[in-house]
Amino acid sequence: MRPTAFLAMSRERFDDVCSPTDREALHRLFTLVGPFEATPDRDAIREGVREARVLFTSWGTPPLDAETLEAAPDLRAIAHAAGSVKHLVPPEAFDRGIGVFSAGARIAGSVAEYCLATMLALARRLPALDSRMRNGTWGAGGERGRELHRATVGIVGASSTARALIALLRPFEAKILVFDPYLDRTQADALGVELADLESVMRAGFVSLHVSSTPETEGMITAELLDLVPPGGVFVNSSRGTVVDQAALFERIADGRVRAAVDVFAHEPFELPRDLADVKTSIFTPHIAGDTLDGHRALLMVVAADVAAWLESGRRGATFVDARRWAVSA
Repeated sequence: MRPTAFLAMSRERFDDVCSPTDREALHRLFTLVGPFEATPDRDAIREGVREARVLFTSWGTPPLDAETLEAAPDLRAIAHAAGSVKHLVPPEAFDRGIGVFSAGARIAGSVAEYCLATMLALARRLPALDSRMRNGTWGAGGERGRELHRATVGIVGASSTARALIALLRPFEAKILVFDPYLDRTQADALGVELADLESVMRAGFVSLHVSSTPETEGMITAELLDLVPPGGVFVNSSRGTVVDQAALFERIADGRVRAAVDVFAHEPFELPRDLADVKTSIFTPHIAGDTLDGHRALLMVVAADVAAWLESGRRGATFVDARRWAVSA
């Protein structure tokens, strides 16, 4: 008998995170309740999960509370077809033995592609060269671009996004330095990277941030650390805007010391000031590093497949979130 699953999302969101092909597979795995014309509110979710074994959530689903869990005695799994579950799933879920799943690992692949794409674009000075062509100027302006091949890449934080980027960097034979106090030497060796202190990582020709937003990481990339990036070095932030001294970063972008790809900001939405809007050596994007058509349409099935395997055999797939991982997530 197929387990009952409550879809706490609107029809629009369901179509966004589940491809037509995956919908057929989803119906083979679960008896679905939903989706709905509008995202169910907390009361509707509390009522809807009373007989459900699985709760599917996504962007827009209101945060769950202990009362909702109390109303669902048969609930075995909460599966989030989106990123972090830190502000969605209460700690009581782990205490009750409910399996928690997140599609963050799938989104990590999309973010990693963004990081690689912007590293290559900035190293080869593509934004600046594009601007010259549009202004009727031929030639590179006397400055050649650089290669990622066998370059040194510094990575701050060994998150799932960082690991996806490390995998994409392998064909470039780059020397990869990683700063992460939770990563030990055995894990680093398995990833094919070198452990390094934060200062050494920031001195790399390419630097990419992959840390969660926590009290410990707020403002961790200071003006002094930004000054360690070599002149013309590439700096990518697709993690959280609050981990960087944003004013200091913008100053170094504006005067050309750093070529940066910035996808996240301390406060969003963010409007670029004029001095940054005129910069042709950096890339600014509106928090879309993980937002791709292919990636979004795969999110629900990614967690659903792991939930089905976990219910059947107890196997923990890549999307399973344990209590420790929840505690340090963004």
